[in-house]
Amino acid sequence: MMRSTKKGFTLVELLVVIAILAILATVSVVGYTAFIEKAHQSVAMQEMTQIRNALVAEDITNNYFNLEDGISGEGIETVYAAEGDPVGGQSEAFYVLEFVKELGIAGTFEVSEGKLLFSPAGKDATATCDFVTGEISTAKGALEDDDQSTEPVEPQPCEHEGGEATCTQQAICTKCEQPYGDLAQHIASADDNNCATEVKCQNCDYVFVEAKANHTLGENGQCAVAGCEVACQATITFDDTSKRTTLTTEQQVWVENGITVTNNKASSTSDIDGQYFKPARFYKSSELIVAYNSMIRIEFHCNTEGYASALANSNIENATAVQNGKTVIVTFAEATDSFTIEKLSAQVRVDSIKVHIDYTCEHQNTTEIPAVPATCTKTGLTTGRMCNDCSAIIVAQTETPVVDHTEETVPGKEATCTETGLTEGKKCSVCDKTLVEQEEISAKGHNYVEGTCTTCGDKQLQYGDEKTVTVKISDYATANSWTNQTQYNTINIDNNVTATATGGGNTGKYYDSGTNWRMYQTENAQITISAKGVITSVKITYTIEKTGVLTLNGTNVASGTTVEVNAESITFGVGNTGSETNGQVRITEIEVVYKPIVCAEHTWEDADCDTPKTCSTCGATEGEALGHSWTDATCTTPKTCNTCGTTEGTAGEHNYVEGTCSVCGAVEPVVGEPTTVEIAIAGSTGVLSGDSISWTDNGVTVTNTKGSTAIRTSDTDHYRVYAGSKLKISATDGNITKIAITCTSSSYANVVATSVTNPDYTVSVSGNVVTITVDSTDPVESVDITISSQTRINKVEVTYTPAN
Repeated sequence: MMRSTKKGFTLVELLVVIAILAILATVSVVGYTAFIEKAHQSVAMQEMTQIRNALVAEDITNNYFNLEDGISGEGIETVYAAEGDPVGGQSEAFYVLEFVKELGIAGTFEVSEGKLLFSPAGKDATATCDFVTGEISTAKGALEDDDQSTEPVEPQPCEHEGGEATCTQQAICTKCEQPYGDLAQHIASADDNNCATEVKCQNCDYVFVEAKANHTLGENGQCAVAGCEVACQATITFDDTSKRTTLTTEQQVWVENGITVTNNKASSTSDIDGQYFKPARFYKSSELIVAYNSMIRIEFHCNTEGYASALANSNIENATAVQNGKTVIVTFAEATDSFTIEKLSAQVRVDSIKVHIDYTCEHQNTTEIPAVPATCTKTGLTTGRMCNDCSAIIVAQTETPVVDHTEETVPGKEATCTETGLTEGKKCSVCDKTLVEQEEISAKGHNYVEGTCTTCGDKQLQYGDEKTVTVKISDYATANSWTNQTQYNTINIDNNVTATATGGGNTGKYYDSGTNWRMYQTENAQITISAKGVITSVKITYTIEKTGVLTLNGTNVASGTTVEVNAESITFGVGNTGSETNGQVRITEIEVVYKPIVCAEHTWEDADCDTPKTCSTCGATEGEALGHSWTDATCTTPKTCNTCGTTEGTAGEHNYVEGTCSVCGAVEPVVGEPTTVEIAIAGSTGVLSGDSISWTDNGVTVTNTKGSTAIRTSDTDHYRVYAGSKLKISATDGNITKIAITCTSSSYANVVATSVTNPDYTVSVSGNVVTITVDSTDPVESVDITISSQTRINKVEVTYTPAN
């Protein structure tokens, strides 16, 4: 019989198996842990990339962090404390942290030693962004909290290296991939270098003006450079009639050595004088033209010093004229082929004329060009030097940027129980620009104690008490800055009593010479006295002109007569006591006695944003207006009140990131090259629409809207714009930078110039052309001009930058 035995694992075998399993488990756990760590670090890297790109975009668009070049060429280089920061003196690091927190990416943030650190929520990893290089690295372990140090750190600019500059492209740094340094020098081509040939760079189209040889004056007045046949000097003398090629009653022309001298008769002079040829005689107001190639200087040798003075004092534009004895020397900043004196100031007698072209000057006689200090409205210039002999700029001036406004406090005005006040504001002490607006504070209201205001002494009226108020027109006009012969239709005698003028065009005009308020019979003038309460009597003092007289219900009321009343209002008319067709009265004083409404129990209406709590019966107020509850402006909507919907200011600017607004998604417009459009108005009928007429060409429209006189629909050599009309010049597809309006005479140009009042424009007049230059930094689509007196316009030239 066989015996069966069952045998299990020995202890040794069991231990071996357990050890193997433990090793496998350890390997698996280590591998899994490493996988989790890399996953956490990958998330940190990805989210830090988003944060870095958002910081760069914000800094490129708004320069929000006051940071310089660094990440991606246009972003963060360093974080430093902003001195004089108006918001609690926080450092730039604080603003970086605040911006990152607002991105909505959950995690912990810290700025330290020129780096931004970030740990994603729930991830045991930290990503680090270097502010200098923009590089992102990651490591195991998370930050403890999000309230880390915001102390400023020292700037660590990139030490650019590598790359090679060309004459058109800066070197590219191999560390930060940003352009740096100067351009390489241009390399001249192998072309002949003489005064007749330009030398260009081998690598671009740059012309070596300095490399081109200058003309050199030879003994015979010709250029001394070999191969150059240019005359550096030439002279015409008026000693022989054969040099005069043309002689008519309107014109005479001389030609010699390539110089052409033309004398054109002026409308106010006699015929051209054919008898005199030595010296040549040019009459007052006639036109004188000298023509020669590339002139930089002209010497007029006159018969006597007196005639030289007459020539030097003529209207010489775009050149400098200096008298030296009998000689007048005219120099040009740039070479010119023709020089014109449109009107000689007096008769001139000239023996000869010598012209000079741009030959070599040793620049030994130089003068310092004075510096122009920069202000808060204009750029300035540093000092330079100019050659007195040829006007060449030897040491160029350098433009300095506009300086900051010099801020000064505008004192506030305390409100009383009778007058409003103002809070403190700021303005620039140099240019008077308002930097911080003052805000108006409502009057405090009376503080009555036992019927008397403790502030101003006003007596608290009870119902039935009479109150007398008087207004002298001269005092009222001074207090309210009335302007002579300007229309004013309302006078507030006190808070409860008002005088109102109604009627035609001249009714209610103020006349300073008599310090009075004038009413006209032919314009159906009326003056109404009304009160919040019951008027018991009215007395109007006036002077008479053209037999005028005040009337009440058809009855004449003499000046200073007291009229009994028992009503809330009374209306007077204007008549006359003689044969005049236009009786007039000039009111000098008004006295009103009335019983104000004083409520025993007010019927209050709730306050709103602009109006305090108000009694609907007597108009009394209590407390202050609620004030607007503003929602900040966006790039599409202006600042708006949440309560009443009132808007203030304008919408903000778009925050474009890579061509798209990050707020509203608008596509950034592409701005084209500046273009000039000429609108020929003279002889054109335009498009008539109601009370306006317009001309349109290439996106530019000129519109004339009727003032007090009819629209002119046609002219031959000009277009007539009447006084009081409105002239609007607009570019519907771009931003206007300059407008030039050509009139029939300089007097009409002056009329247009005095009608432009926008402070963002510079207006200049040259002859019969008025030029409006836009100084505003904001886009300008139209310019409005109010015509002060009749103007006659030939054409309008508009320069604008179109939005493609």
